[in-house]
Amino acid sequence: TWDTEDDPLSLSSGENVSLFLVPYVGTDQFTRLELVGRSRKQFGNNDRFTLAGRVRVAATAGSGLRALPVNKRVFAGGGSSVRGYDFQSVGPLDPDGVPIGGRSAVEGAVEARAKIFGPLQFVDAGAVYSESFPDFVGDYLVGAGAGARYLSPIGPIRLDVAFPLERRPSDRSFQFYISLGQPF
Repeated sequence: TWDTEDDPLSLSSGENVSLFLVPYVGTDQFTRLELVGRSRKQFGNNDRFTLAGRVRVAATAGSGLRALPVNKRVFAGGGSSVRGYDFQSVGPLDPDGVPIGGRSAVEGAVEARAKIFGPLQFVDAGAVYSESFPDFVGDYLVGAGAGARYLSPIGPIRLDVAFPLERRPSDRSFQFYISLGQPF
């Protein structure tokens, strides 16, 4: 992990890049590789504006999807992932529309923040695959929205509303997220 971020409760500047390589052994053997990076940059008078971004790439080698334990599968979607979609719903779904997770994923997000009484705008995108490694050209699900932050003494209290731009029959038309802290 390489980390130059400032206040963990109210991130406003710095970068964080983490690389995880975790081998699992037992009745089935597989290895998870995950790269996560996030950055934000403030600018304008009194650092009034912030441009923030996040990327995640995950891959699982050595085990088929059905043999991979559910708690070791890759999921995406929700308030800290691809906003606009239900929690963990980005990726393969069973016939009833229930997320089954995958073996690899790609996520990206960009957010523009302003310290004014106005909207916060963001775009999130991501995909989860049943293959070991993401193909980067698959069907990405994209969510977009706006929100507001109340800068409390313990960190920003966040309210976001997001809309799925690639809506599937099982997806809701919008999502609300309430949380403490910035999403990245």
